[in-house]
Parts: sequence; C-alpha cells; structure tokens
Amino acid sequence: MAIFVSRNGEQYGPYTIGEIRKYVNEGMIELSDLARTPEVSTYIKVQTLLQRENCDLTLSSNGLSRPMDGASFDKKAGRQVITSDVNNNRNALTWPFHQEQWWTSIWMPCLWWIPVIGTVISSGWTVGVIRRRAARQSELPPPDDLNRVVKDGITVAVMSILFFVVPSLIFLTLAQFKLFELVMQLAKYGWIDLLFNPGKVLWMVAEKGAIEYLLEVGIISTVCTLAAWPFFVIGELRFALTGKILSFFNLFGNINLMFRHLRGLVSYLFLVLSLRLALYTLSIILTSALVVTVVLALVTFIAPPVIAHLISARLAGTLAREMHEQEHI
Repeated sequence: MAIFVSRNGEQYGPYTIGEIRKYVNEGMIELSDLARTPEVSTYIKVQTLLQRENCDLTLSSNGLSRPMDGASFDKKAGRQVITSDVNNNRNALTWPFHQEQWWTSIWMPCLWWIPVIGTVISSGWTVGVIRRRAARQSELPPPDDLNRVVKDGITVAVMSILFFVVPSLIFLTLAQFKLFELVMQLAKYGWIDLLFNPGKVLWMVAEKGAIEYLLEVGIISTVCTLAAWPFFVIGELRFALTGKILSFFNLFGNINLMFRHLRGLVSYLFLVLSLRLALYTLSIILTSALVVTVVLALVTFIAPPVIAHLISARLAGTLAREMHEQEHI
C-alpha cells in the first residue's frame, strides 16, 4: 500500500506501511504527522493509520516518537525527503521571515491602517495563518489565495460588528432610554455609518455634554468589549478550522471549548492584550515624537501594530492547532 506523509504543507513519499513503521520507530516520522493513501484525499494521523493496520510500535522511553535534531531521510528515486520540523523553534516575532517568499504575503497585515479594505485584508490574513498553522502547513497565505483572504476578512469584520458594536449600542440605548433618538439618527444618516463608522453612531447617541455620561459610555463599551472578546476569539478559531460562519454562533460548543482550553485561552488573551496596549502606545508616542520626519513617523505608526499582528496571529495559530489536534475540529 502506497502512503504519502505530509508535514508543514509538504507531501513526501510514497512509502510502504513497513517503511512508515520503521521510520516512526527510528524517530524520523512523528505519530502526529499526517498520512493518506492515493485513493483518499483526507489526511489522518500516522498513529491512527498504524493502529488501523495493527502495527506494533516500539516507542521511545517517554512514549512519544520525536524526530532527531537535523534528521532526514536519504533521497530515493522519485520522492522527496523529510527533514526535522524547525517551525516549532521559530519565535513568534521572526517566524514569517523563515517562510519561503515571505515578502509575497507579509504586505497584507501591513495594510491594517487603511479603512475598510485594509482591515478586511489584514483580518483575513490572520484567519489564513491560523488555519494553515493548525493544519501544519506553510503558514503564510500565498498571494494567489487573496480571494479567500478577502472573504475571511469580510466575515471577521461583520462578526466584529455583531460581537462588539451591536451590544454596546444596545446597552447604551437601554441605559439612557433613547431608543427613538437612535432610530431617528440611523434613519437620517443610514446604516452604512453603522457598519463602517460605528464611532460616529456611538457619538450621536452619546452626544449630551455631561462628563458623567461620557464616562458611562466608556465603561459600558469597555465592559461589552471585554465580555465579548473570549467568545469572539473562540468563534474566530473555530471558523478558521471549519470555514463555516456558523462557528461563531455555536454557543454551547464554543463555551465547552473555552473551558477545555481555558489555560491556553487566558494566556493568549492576556499576552495579546498586553502586547497590543504596549505596542500601540509605543506607536503613538514615537509617531508624535517624530512628526517632523514624515517617513520615520509613518514607519513608527505602522510598524508596532504590524508586529502585534504577527505575534497575535502566531499565538492564535498555536492555540488553534492544539484545539484541532485534541478536539478533531
């Protein structure tokens, strides 16, 4: 039986079941690597494949089969060799620059500052990174995948409005009993402002002049954002894995995922929040300090949020991989 093995998006083989067993016992193939036969397009774990074939594995002393540092197969006629997985050794900051032709993809998150289209592309790029890292593929979305990046970005943008903007509007309206005024303002200025400039709508609702009310607006918006964020993150990760928009609304399934991966989720949220606050603050400080130098001001305005974007995408991909491999999503 011919078997192909996939690691980091590269396919190797074909190998016989005997060769697979031999390479696993030698530590050259991991049990978590993916395998398939030519007749089947879906990959399964090597461990599952060997269990189906009733192979008796001789594992290392810690019960796992891990590749040796620098290990590789000798080339054989008509097939590539597997090398050790170095992706796990790359840090969360420089990881994109270890990918082949990284410059063809790295421009996407750099567009975050452009209204609407830039936000859509950078958000879709993040979803692509999460999906590809979870599947142990080459992690940067290629430029020919731009259509999917845009579709994913539009989905994330719409879900962001539903998770963050809409609850804030509802609570602000209920807090001040100004439902009629809100409806009139929306009718006057149109729903386009609600979608693409929610701050303007919030300001129309909040425009009262009282400091206490403005403080209340800030508190309500902050509480709504912090409460919705974990649900949004889990929904985004599940969406990246399944490709289904309804993943955002799988309430009980997402809550179950949150508790099953609570430690990883809390760590991710804390690191990302701290990182973004620090880097965005740095961006504001440096930009104002270098305002006389246009080029440097532009770089310092764009670069720190891009760094936060890269690190966040990497961390989210790692969390999604854990969910994918443990929950079989």
